[in-house]
Amino acid sequence: MDISNRYASTVMLTADADRVHASCSGILLSQRVALTAASCLCPPRQSAAHGVPDKGPVGPSACAERAFLRTVRYGKVKYAELEEESSEKIFRGFTGEVRVHPEFKLERDGQGAVLTTHADLAIIILDSPVKDELPQVSFSETEVQDNEALVMVGYGDDPRFLGVPGVRYFRHNKVTQPHGTADGRLLYEQQGAFVFNGYTGGPCFREDTNHRWLVGIASVGSDKELAFTSTYFFRDWLHAELQRAASLGSSTAPASKHPR
Repeated sequence: MDISNRYASTVMLTADADRVHASCSGILLSQRVALTAASCLCPPRQSAAHGVPDKGPVGPSACAERAFLRTVRYGKVKYAELEEESSEKIFRGFTGEVRVHPEFKLERDGQGAVLTTHADLAIIILDSPVKDELPQVSFSETEVQDNEALVMVGYGDDPRFLGVPGVRYFRHNKVTQPHGTADGRLLYEQQGAFVFNGYTGGPCFREDTNHRWLVGIASVGSDKELAFTSTYFFRDWLHAELQRAASLGSSTAPASKHPR
């Protein structure tokens, strides 16, 4: 658990204002700009006959126009052995405009399982700025490498804490298929229970002792593989969106330099 708030810029995210638990994660790039997976905000149509998502592609036309975010900061922990339940949690809510990558596509099979995704990214422009001080977010200027260990962060659906919203985890996962495809979708290894790995929309970081770089956003997973979308591969779109956000006002400007 991220009890020290090292990854406090990772937010809870949903398209439903009344939802208490996070359906997805995201990351604040600045006080007014967040980045997440488009699949978090573009739900597939449900089949009335079978109660599962319809087979076929889902694209930007299915996406929500608004998103709801919550920041979570941890305070005092009452019982060290019960961090999830006993930590003080400070929630703040925000809303914003959704801008989905125009090439986003998600494909499902007849049972509703995810077959593949493409350009699974969405920018959210917040209506009001986050007041908390945020760590600088730098974009990697190189693609990830085979067997590289990344830090994955997000709000997993942990069945042990269904009554405890706002539990943020981080862990190291190894890349298993770097630039193996030509669409910016990269695979990373499964570790332990699937529930702890599927932090859809959450950030994937490259870290060393002195710095941290954003290299991807976790994509919607399946029981067979876990994937993330490379921010390096889609750097031109990110650059354009961040430039657009900056033009709306200086308070929306990203905390770090734009990706090249």
